[in-house]
Amino acid sequence: MISMKMRNNETVTMNTLGQVNSQIKVIKNCLKQPHLYNDEEYARLKRQLTTLLQERRYFTKGHGFGN
Repeated sequence: MISMKMRNNETVTMNTLGQVNSQIKVIKNCLKQPHLYNDEEYARLKRQLTTLLQERRYFTKGHGFGN
């Protein structure tokens, strides 16, 4: 995980592709056991999964010719 200081004392945290993949794996395993979580926690896990999948798509998107 890389943290960077931005203007106005904001901190932006950036993950590597490996960290994103491991977080996706953990969240998917958690979602297979819905009886452990209430509705709010389950919804938050799903939102996190969606965000991480978008982040992984950004990492794996090619930036070469024709993309």
